[in-house]
Amino acid sequence: MSLAQAGREYGVRDAVISRWKQEFVERSPQVFKRGQERDERDQRSAELEISRKVSSILNSR
Repeated sequence: MSLAQAGREYGVRDAVISRWKQEFVERSPQVFKRGQERDERDQRSAELEISRKVSSILNSR
């Protein structure tokens, strides 16, 4: 879909769509980096929880 087609379909000027695209291209690495950092924190949290559970099981024997 071209900018002109998208503009007509959604009632948005081509220049606005171009600006949105430019902003996305410039800022997307930051957005995805934050998501990746969150995923890494979640992964580490899950690892710690598993470690605690294993320790608890081993200590209860």
